[in-house]
This record gives sequence, structure tokens and C-alpha cells, in this order.
Amino acid sequence: SSMPQLNKVNKPEQEQMEKTMRAKHKSQVPTKKLKKFEKEYQTLRESQLQQEDPIDRYQRENRRLQEASMRLEQENDDLAHELVTSKIALRNDLDQTEEEKRRHEEETAQLKEVFRRELEKAEMEIK
Repeated sequence: SSMPQLNKVNKPEQEQMEKTMRAKHKSQVPTKKLKKFEKEYQTLRESQLQQEDPIDRYQRENRRLQEASMRLEQENDDLAHELVTSKIALRNDLDQTEEEKRRHEEETAQLKEVFRRELEKAEMEIK
């Protein structure tokens, strides 16, 4: 039996075949037969794809690759934005920490001076 040409997809025939497969599936076809139908369908589908116009196939593949490329570019932009945002946050944290350190050093110097004066005063009182 010769297979029908499927490069110009024969819709009614394909739909009929799918309907038949569904009907056979509903009537509880033994698993072995189901596997056979599935294999026949896959073979038919593969030959259909092989007979597809290469230009159509390349255009479809090109669209798929362009979509993937756009997705990756968006992901890259998102990651770059995240990186810049986190660098800014880290810089702010560092600035804040350095400012705190400077204040603590200032406070420490003032306290040392207060203690030095108090110590001098106490020593004078002892004499």
C-alpha cells in the first residue's frame, strides 16, 4: 500500500486517522495493538516532517531560535540590572559602615579625652 503524500498535509485524512485512533482507543484496543498504531502514527508523522519543505522547516527553526535569543537577551538584561542594583546597595552599605566607624572613632577619642581629664583632676585632688 502506498502512503499518501503528506507534504501538503492531507487534513481530512489525518483527522480521520486520529478519530479512528481515538475510537479504537475508546473501545479498549489491546495494548499491543495500541503500540502498533502509535508506531504507525509516529512513522507517518516523521515522514510528514521529512517531506516538509526545507524552507518552512528552516523558517520554523529560525523563529524558535529568535525567540530563544530574545528570551536570553531579556534574561541577560535582568541579570545586568540585578547586578547593578546589588552593587549600588553594597556601595551604600559600605558607605554607611564607614560613616559609623568614623563616628565610633570620634566618640572613642572624645571619651578618652574625658577620662584623661578626669584622671588628671583626680590625681591633682590626691596631691
